[in-house]
Amino acid sequence: MEVSFASAELATLCNSRTRLQRRWGPDGGRLVARRLAELAAADADALGQLPRAQVSEGSAGETIIIFGGGEVVFRAVVLDDPAPAHPQTNRQTRLLITGLDARGKARS
Repeated sequence: MEVSFASAELATLCNSRTRLQRRWGPDGGRLVARRLAELAAADADALGQLPRAQVSEGSAGETIIIFGGGEVVFRAVVLDDPAPAHPQTNRQTRLLITGLDARGKARS
């Protein structure tokens, strides 16, 4: 699944392991990067089956993805692109990250 970000600031943070580690420390930054990689590798229909993930519906159609009882929390919108990226796929799903909390610190 394609993962994108609602703001340039959030994209800059999440696409840089150095920035993630500066924000949440070495362990926290690695953890957020790992969870982002897991989301990118997942199918939208199987988000709730990710290890240590709990998925729920938030306000205004947002999807809330909580890893490890709250160690990392993503707020996102799941978007279906009617034009598939590859001819073999029926649809392209994009996860638009709108917010991120990790170990009690927020960035949105």
